[in-house]
Amino acid sequence: MELLQDEGRAAPEAAARDAAPEARAILDLLPEAVLWWDARQTVQAANAAAEALLGEPGRELLGQRLEDLAVRFAGPGGVPLAPEDHPVSIALRSGEPVPETRLGLLCAGGAVRWLRVQARPVRADAAAAPHAVLFTAAEIPAEGVQRWEARFQDAGWGRAYIQDAPPLAPLAPTLTEGAQETPERRERRLHALHAANLLDTPPEDAFDRLTALVTRLLGVPVSLVSLVDADRQFFKSAQGLGEPWASRRETPLSHSFCQHVAASSQPLIIPD
Repeated sequence: MELLQDEGRAAPEAAARDAAPEARAILDLLPEAVLWWDARQTVQAANAAAEALLGEPGRELLGQRLEDLAVRFAGPGGVPLAPEDHPVSIALRSGEPVPETRLGLLCAGGAVRWLRVQARPVRADAAAAPHAVLFTAAEIPAEGVQRWEARFQDAGWGRAYIQDAPPLAPLAPTLTEGAQETPERRERRLHALHAANLLDTPPEDAFDRLTALVTRLLGVPVSLVSLVDADRQFFKSAQGLGEPWASRRETPLSHSFCQHVAASSQPLIIPD
């Protein structure tokens, strides 16, 4: 399923509006929930993880205002959160990003599912008021919640930084030390890679649109399409990569995190 977007409205971000369907579908592979909210605090787009997190079919999410969602949010201590204190509202009102912080989802019986969230305002240019907000959320595992006890500065939700908190538990399995790709699987993977005829080819707009989109939507400094060969990784596309690797467009496998993903077929998430 692709990133769902309200067909009756313009996407709040030009990169999302102009992206090919396969680029938008990348967001459905992310474990984090991703939602676009416009200046009226109305959902304009949501990925599959957002649909699962909020418990509503994607098409029903589109066009809903923050206060109309079936779920209710909570602040520190599990206290119900007013819509104006939600990170999306604060990002729109202040024009400043709400850094990674903790937000609760109120469940039946008074239980709270804790999330780590961010909200980033989107504007046409630096002088313009925000016209949308990119909101991301991921559930904090139970053991992570126990470590993330309330350590917020009492200076407003939008300035609630966590003080001296230990890192979160990974949101997806990481490669265990010593895990190996089987010889049979490696042979099949390399055969498919070479048959694709992408190694050592020039940059292409189709791939560069993907990395530009990921860099912009997730607010990360570097995004790569990495092809893991037998003794190197080749970058079919790269955004934000420093020299000399940006010019060389490859690194030895000694510099590769991507090789572990290729070997395990699982996300590799390094909290710190």
